[in-house]
Amino acid sequence: ANPNLVKVSVPRAASDTKAKQTVVVTVDSLQGFYLGTRPVVPDSLVPAIQAAVAKAADAEPTVVINGDRAARFDDIMTALKAAKSLGLKTVVAVTKE
Repeated sequence: ANPNLVKVSVPRAASDTKAKQTVVVTVDSLQGFYLGTRPVVPDSLVPAIQAAVAKAADAEPTVVINGDRAARFDDIMTALKAAKSLGLKTVVAVTKE
């Protein structure tokens, strides 16, 4: 188990795709946003992601977005737009559970 993840219930995918996880943003069912396991307010996502990417010093940073199946689509899009505004590669993650 990865201690840097917040547990959420996500829909299943037919195939398993792995991406290097420079930064993990999670949106839970209660509209909570997390960067790793640290709660973040939506208005602070861009600077928080930017700081995490700079700290990681990854040549090709990737932001993985975990969305609970009960999370609002608008909230997941908020996280996606924050990462895209920084020109970062994004992946919306699902688990095999």
